[in-house]
Amino acid sequence: MRARRAGVKQRTTSSANFRGSAHVCMPMLLVATFALSCAAIAPQTPPQCLGACRSLAVVEGVGNCVSVAPDGSRVGVIDHEAAVARVVDAETGEVTALGERGRVRALALGSAGRGWCTGRSDGVVRVRDADGAARDFKVLEGRPIDGVVFNGSLLAWSSSAADRGGVIDLRTDAELLRVEARFGAFRRPRVQLSRDGRHALYLVDDPARGGRPLLSVVDARTGERVATAPTYVSKRDSSVAAGLDRVFTAERVNAHDWHLRRLDLVSLESTVVDEDLRGRHFVDLLLSPDGRHLLEGDQEERGAVLYALTDGGGKRTLGGAGTLPVGFLRSHGRRGELALTTVAERRGLRAWSVATGELAHASVEALADRRVVFAGSLRGGEGIWALWWKAHRGAVVYCLEVLSVGG
Repeated sequence: MRARRAGVKQRTTSSANFRGSAHVCMPMLLVATFALSCAAIAPQTPPQCLGACRSLAVVEGVGNCVSVAPDGSRVGVIDHEAAVARVVDAETGEVTALGERGRVRALALGSAGRGWCTGRSDGVVRVRDADGAARDFKVLEGRPIDGVVFNGSLLAWSSSAADRGGVIDLRTDAELLRVEARFGAFRRPRVQLSRDGRHALYLVDDPARGGRPLLSVVDARTGERVATAPTYVSKRDSSVAAGLDRVFTAERVNAHDWHLRRLDLVSLESTVVDEDLRGRHFVDLLLSPDGRHLLEGDQEERGAVLYALTDGGGKRTLGGAGTLPVGFLRSHGRRGELALTTVAERRGLRAWSVATGELAHASVEALADRRVVFAGSLRGGEGIWALWWKAHRGAVVYCLEVLSVGG
């Protein structure tokens, strides 16, 4: 393996289609923004518990499909055994059952309390406005809808059982797009929408690359393809998060070299932002609320990496094997903004100083003993959600916990 380079070259091409020419490309699809130079960081002061987090709500007996409103104001989960969706207010902790018992397979929440939509086991997508009025769209016959994305005016749906997806205009109730969507994580959206709603994104197989996934970007209203990118499907969630204005893909150049490439969904420009990517075993790529930092991690030996996206760039390794990215918290005393990761053994969360890369807090006190599976930020870094599990009567019980972060 060649030595890691400190500098990073950036190349931009204005072409909408950027298939990678002669490169050998393996698939992967990620989200956020960029830049670089590397240093492993060791804590210089003894880290303490982050005790400023207060638990607002714990919802037990849920599944592992979590939906967060784009503004972080609400977080919802689906109990697949009871087939019911529950939503937690990220500020008050109030828990609301959505009253869709017996059929719910997917959930998407709107910002600022502006309704929600659910995918159902009978092939129906149900959209509810803020007042609770419902509209049903029968998109498939006898196949469950297990992926939905909702931005107020457009709805994207997908079914992993049928390998199908589509886009509906909620202003006219017209179906704008129906596509084959064979790639994606189980019970996760396979069709996504850009932040401005102009484009739909989904993965297709590329015959020129032996059927490996190719990210296809199309005009959401006409279905015209406007960009493609060879991708590597990440382990934790192979689809992009909702509300994007950029996506990232990992491009395999040869047996040893990987490039991190950014696709801007407004200009459709492709940019190589890292020519010395660590490899293909990614789990998540998370952007800070202010867009200045990027947090990336994997499930293997390398730990999480914190990227600075401004002021000349730079990257730091956080933690060791199995460290996974979670999210960001806003300024907290002299430590400033914090980056959150799970610990290697999946117990609790650790908090790192974004400014220095030092381990600022050995654990988030309220989650110190939790077996965290997934977690993330809420309300622009003023809250945390965590999905953790516990053993109960010989079975695993999943719990969603929502916490408020003090100053």
